[in-house]
Amino acid sequence: MVESSNQGSGRAFQLTSFNSSLILRIMLFLKNAAINTAILATYYALHSLLASDFLKQRTPVRSETYRKFYILFAILTAGLAYGAWTPLSNHYSLNAIGTLISLIGLIGLIWTAKHMDLGVFFGLHSEVSAKLTTNGPYRWMRHPTYTFTLCLGVTPWPSRDSMLFVGVTLVYAIVGSSLEEARLIKVFGNSYRSYQKRTSRLIPGII
Repeated sequence: MVESSNQGSGRAFQLTSFNSSLILRIMLFLKNAAINTAILATYYALHSLLASDFLKQRTPVRSETYRKFYILFAILTAGLAYGAWTPLSNHYSLNAIGTLISLIGLIGLIWTAKHMDLGVFFGLHSEVSAKLTTNGPYRWMRHPTYTFTLCLGVTPWPSRDSMLFVGVTLVYAIVGSSLEEARLIKVFGNSYRSYQKRTSRLIPGII
């Protein structure tokens, strides 16, 4: 009887220890996920603020100079965000579907770049000279850069990290593209409204 009681107490202790360990792991995961979400949200908020007309119009520099600063700032802060990221997964394995989606993202971004005005994008030309692009991937979706970045973000080794990145970035893509479209309507007027009616925002035929 004493031995049976001791065994029961031992199993109860092991179960309690397991439950406590599980709770601690869940809490640590949620904390790190919240921190990573805050890092991405801060990066995207700064990105949108610097891209806004509100700030551009209050900065006493030429648009080309401002654009160069914007690109440099985006690269530096992306590096800082990457360095501050806390991994959520302990194991990463190559995945065929993830590899295919990532490859689509990479090829799509290259395709998109071929149809962008890179002179304006990198601040080599004035934004005044920008023209509305409606060919290439822009023929079917208005924001292919967001779409293909989401695909690339899946990575060839999908994990909790990549899923969090894709989730937060999808929210930003919807909000950020809405802000961008409000600005584009001011620039291109009815031409852009007509373009909106015949194309999808991010995924052809879906959204």
